[in-house]
Amino acid sequence: VVRLTSDRSVTGAGFVANYETRTGAVARPEVGPCVGEGVTLTADHGNLTNGPGFYPNNANCTWVIVPSDGAHSIRLQFTAFDMENDYDYVQIFSKPTNGSSTLQLIASLTGSTIPTATFSVDGGDSMVVRLTSD
Repeated sequence: VVRLTSDRSVTGAGFVANYETRTGAVARPEVGPCVGEGVTLTADHGNLTNGPGFYPNNANCTWVIVPSDGAHSIRLQFTAFDMENDYDYVQIFSKPTNGSSTLQLIASLTGSTIPTATFSVDGGDSMVVRLTSD
């Protein structure tokens, strides 16, 4: 899950991230005012973004990247990142395929430095990205 959260004060340009799976994935934005809301993407790679311009205040956007049949891993790398430091966040989670609703936090990101790490989940787990702004 990728989630973006925003408050009512300062906003930034947001983020752009590329994802890739070994054999294919479905990216499903679940909630929030971000680009792609309500659209299901089916591809073995693609982009996640909060949209053109600045992300909105009080945003709570979630994307779920689900590996298609036979996929073993998902990789996520940021190519742009600009969030209000210590107030607005992008969080990345692993969601196990064993039916558990428990999300395991992989990273919580804030600020304007583009993360250099490649974030990944393996074993057929889903990736959840959340953007939260105050």
